[in-house]
Amino acid sequence: MEYKNRESFVTHAMNGGMARAARSFSIMLGATVKTSPSQILNLDNENNFARLKDQDQELFVLVTQMIGDFNGKSYLIFNIEEAIAIAKVLRKDEKELDERLREAFLMEIDNIVSAAVISELSDVLKAEIYGDVPMMKRLSGSSLYDFIAADKDPRDHGLLVINTGFTVDKHPNIHPQFIWKFSPVLLEMIPANVIAVQNR
Repeated sequence: MEYKNRESFVTHAMNGGMARAARSFSIMLGATVKTSPSQILNLDNENNFARLKDQDQELFVLVTQMIGDFNGKSYLIFNIEEAIAIAKVLRKDEKELDERLREAFLMEIDNIVSAAVISELSDVLKAEIYGDVPMMKRLSGSSLYDFIAADKDPRDHGLLVINTGFTVDKHPNIHPQFIWKFSPVLLEMIPANVIAVQNR
């Protein structure tokens, strides 16, 4: 199969990784989880981020550093309503969880879905990459862009930023966003023979 450019190859691989992640997420929640098509974001345009989550909501951002043949980071983003709703689904009751246990659930979800995407990228690119232990950051929706834009290695130029997300059947209030940033080294690893002839 040929792709019009290296970026389209990556978004195709991301869609495959997200499908893996959705299957794992579905098992956890006991509900069908679907994914949003992967889209490339311009990190220089703050408006792209303003539409992702409500500006006035508190967010839980799970950050996973990719380590190996190329660098990258993922940001799994929940608002407070989603965090509470997911905790209730996982507990299978309506009781409010304490904050520490709720955050533990989110960390475990991030471990599972990030690993699924990273495994797909590793397989497709034949690269050795893995995810580090995630960290959690709590911030307001209005601070999301500044946080992601500033969170980078100064040696990286031309970062590839991809936005995707999940929706959960029967739980319309659960729709976390998933943002990925990749070092341009990733694009250099894509075999030339998969890029369409007219673009070579």
